[in-house]
Amino acid sequence: MIDIAVLGNGRVGGNLATALTRAGHRVTTAGRTEGAAAEAARTARVVINATPGAGSLERLTALREELRGKILIDVSNATTDSTPAPASPSACKKRSRRPASSRRSTPCSIR
Repeated sequence: MIDIAVLGNGRVGGNLATALTRAGHRVTTAGRTEGAAAEAARTARVVINATPGAGSLERLTALREELRGKILIDVSNATTDSTPAPASPSACKKRSRRPASSRRSTPCSIR
């Protein structure tokens, strides 16, 4: 059994906490309450960051001392506009006809 802190109790953090508890680990979740993340991280051996990506780095930097010597698993997602927009259906059709080696890495998503 491992003491695990899950920072973030949204969809990802909540599901991880539930699964880890069922697996027999001691899990502490920390939401947005002031000091909750620091307290949870202080008592855990493993810390899982499941907070929104936009402010994740700032939150983790503030927990620098509490995280020292811990295993940190980061499952946050970037929430900036730096990812390319999905291609249009017609662009996807055209692209799929070209050899794989000549395709751009922009994702195709047909709605």
